[in-house]
Amino acid sequence: LQANYAALAAYSDRIEVLDPPRAYEDQYKLLSAAVGELYDAAGIAYRLASDPVSATRGDFQEYERHVDEATASLEWSNEFLSEDFETTERLRLPTRPI
Repeated sequence: LQANYAALAAYSDRIEVLDPPRAYEDQYKLLSAAVGELYDAAGIAYRLASDPVSATRGDFQEYERHVDEATASLEWSNEFLSEDFETTERLRLPTRPI
């Protein structure tokens, strides 16, 4: 998880310095938002894995919210590009009560 968190931070840094062509500015914003949401979700996952006893239902809901936002941005990006790239559907947590 720590490696994924660090990788997403690096991707975020790389995205910030991009200067996309005007025709791709909207797609760039969607990609940037998705990476930011995934970074936030990975931070939550890393924190909870480091201290699972502290996990609350709210933590899992916050994680899911970030993944949902990332998924939506990636799906909109796919539509913008007329592509069908894989999104974050496999990042869903199993639904079971805490």
